[in-house]
Amino acid sequence: ERVFDSHIDFLAREFDMIAEQELPYSSSNRRPRVLLTFDDGFRNNIEVVVPLLRKYGVPAVFFVSTRCAAPRKPLWFAYTRALARYFPGVELRFRGSRLDMSAPARRKTIRQLESALLSAKPHPSAMYQIIANELPPLEDFIDQQILEDEVYGMTEQDLRELARDPLFALGVHSIDHPLLPLCTDAERKRQIDENKEWLEAVSDRPVATIAFPGGEYEPAVLEHCRMRGFHHGYSVHRTFRMDPDLDIPRVGIYRTSLAELGCKVRWPGAVS
Repeated sequence: ERVFDSHIDFLAREFDMIAEQELPYSSSNRRPRVLLTFDDGFRNNIEVVVPLLRKYGVPAVFFVSTRCAAPRKPLWFAYTRALARYFPGVELRFRGSRLDMSAPARRKTIRQLESALLSAKPHPSAMYQIIANELPPLEDFIDQQILEDEVYGMTEQDLRELARDPLFALGVHSIDHPLLPLCTDAERKRQIDENKEWLEAVSDRPVATIAFPGGEYEPAVLEHCRMRGFHHGYSVHRTFRMDPDLDIPRVGIYRTSLAELGCKVRWPGAVS
């Protein structure tokens, strides 16, 4: 929380912090402009992020997956991340095999498990069936407070609170956070459309912006978003340059350094 506070304080002093509805944006003072976005919908957004953004009067967009708001239904990568960090044993049984979860091999094992999940068909429903039926529940070995802090999502009531604040906007992030290119065409559309409809029902506000889960999308996804009236689309990894409004690149901030933060914002792409 202290590090995040210092980041927001730095951004608010050094840059023009804009709201999503201000795009496209022009400024006469030549300061770089910054739009903050937060993905997935984890509970720490409402408990940590929102109070600090209000403290500095900084707007933001929260891209929320429907599944993240459901009780005890973690997003697939949140599950594997928690499994990697907290699984207490040195061996994990999966489909008749014994996976090495000792410290030297754990990272490799988790990557192999994620590969198996992502290759399961149909995507993403088969992946979540595996997590529910073939892998250990996180609740069996992780404290409830840790689950709430690191795995569980905001509730619908939390989202209503966000929607009432003019500083904040909600955006589409799919139902289940799949990698959209792995979905069938019908499933891609369902993931986007039903998430949009749910967010609009919860917030009682139109939702017309999207962040592509995992930064993965393809031209057919952009075309569907255009047809559904989306104004803006974002990805950390810009793959296509087909639409300046739906193909907006983002910079991911994953470390604590203020110097790195400043470099990333001023010179996107210069720092990995």
